Amino acid sequence: MAVNVEGVPSNIAEFIKNFYAISDKSETTPEEYADSLVYDQNTIFQIGPMQVAKDRESVQQWRSKAFDVVQSRKHTIYAVYCNAGKHAIDASSPECMLRGRVDYTLKDGKKSGADWGGHMVFEPSTLKEGAKPKMHQYSVWITPDQTPKA
Repeated sequence: MAVNVEGVPSNIAEFIKNFYAISDKSETTPEEYADSLVYDQNTIFQIGPMQVAKDRESVQQWRSKAFDVVQSRKHTIYAVYCNAGKHAIDASSPECMLRGRVDYTLKDGKKSGADWGGHMVFEPSTLKEGAKPKMHQYSVWITPDQTPKA
């Protein structure tokens, strides 16, 4: 996995690296994946056209199917933009936009991929000194490759 987090606060950079590393591992449990978020009335988890998940159980159900047809997955993060490019992130502006690519090898051997943009909104209480950042909103917009590769 390649990640460009230049200028991003170290706690957020570490969170992003870890989040996409566990996303790319088929052995990551649904529970471990779901631990990346906090769950409240503002929780939104949506990747592409999927139905919005708003609770831990829904995120775990989605993750349990994430490798049903996928043999391997590799995310590349081209850029991360926090707080309108100022790279500051705090309780008053706890969000980042991301731009990247994901490449897949499917279980039938075909290769595919997609360019994507993502939006992470962090729970402000998890941005305090010594706390582990967690999201309460994660949305991804996907532009899939038009032709799967053999």
